[in-house]
Amino acid sequence: MIKDGYEYDANGVIRKKECDFPGCELVGEYPAPKGTESENLSKPDQWLWFCLEHIRIFNSTWNFGHQMSPQELDEWRKKDETWHRPSWPFGSDMPRDWSNFKLDDPFNLFSDNTPKHSTNEEEAKALKLLGLNHPYSDSELKLRYRLLAKKYHPDVNSNNPAAEEKLKMINAAYLMLKKAKK
Repeated sequence: MIKDGYEYDANGVIRKKECDFPGCELVGEYPAPKGTESENLSKPDQWLWFCLEHIRIFNSTWNFGHQMSPQELDEWRKKDETWHRPSWPFGSDMPRDWSNFKLDDPFNLFSDNTPKHSTNEEEAKALKLLGLNHPYSDSELKLRYRLLAKKYHPDVNSNNPAAEEKLKMINAAYLMLKKAKK
């Protein structure tokens, strides 16, 4: 269907009847924007329609920023990073007075108040003996105990009473820390 010099196909897609390249009489099947202003590209008069040969020439020579100064081009590139939508620095809408701002932080990810572990002298000695520091997990405690128990076990260190005494101390330290963890 042809209306107002434009050809409409069954899907309602608009095409100009002939190629816009001067002197060409072939059908213009390929659209190209007239300019860089994207607001008006929905209007049919903002497009040029070329045949295959001339759209190739157009595409090889078209320069998006040819009418822009370097500052305008840089500004356009920066806006294009956010799809030309306004953006604000993260947290700019947050209150400046943080004293009334409440945040549920069960894991203390955002606070400087990490829980301090109070250790008595015996617990500190047990940690040092097993080579652990606060905070430690149950799996770390168990792994460290197993490594030291293998190292100082009487089957591995036969005829070495010092290793046997060390293993007794490691067992006592492990049991104390395991109980303290609960």
